[in-house]
Amino acid sequence: MTEGPEEDDADRRWNNTWVAVAAAVLIVLGVVLMQALSHHQRIEACIAAGHRDCVPIDTGR
Repeated sequence: MTEGPEEDDADRRWNNTWVAVAAAVLIVLGVVLMQALSHHQRIEACIAAGHRDCVPIDTGR
């Protein structure tokens, strides 16, 4: 049996929704990854420059 145009539109909307959600997740993960890499790069540059206070130490006080 052939699907009607309403079902085709509904399927297309459903697929588009999943693609939009997947794209949003990938964008968020990309931003988080870039921030983490930037943070670690700053720490490595600080250590390479010979500084000793590059990462604050939590003493619990």
